[in-house]
Amino acid sequence: MKKLFKLVLVGAIVAAVGNALMSRKAKFRDMSEDEFRGMLARKLKDRVPEEKLPKVQDKIVAKMRSRGLLRGEAASTA
Repeated sequence: MKKLFKLVLVGAIVAAVGNALMSRKAKFRDMSEDEFRGMLARKLKDRVPEEKLPKVQDKIVAKMRSRGLLRGEAASTA
């Protein structure tokens, strides 16, 4: 009985983490590149010097775009 409970508990944790990751991914997919850059600027303003922020943003945006996690440019003009 304890093994079954542990298995159910682990399964529930894995499902919760999976759902959280999918909702985060969907949130990014709904963002345009400009919105994402603004979010990065707000989150990184204390950690990254202001003169290096555009370089960091470019690298992160390129990676997100290659993974298909940002809204396409055509969708942002519509």
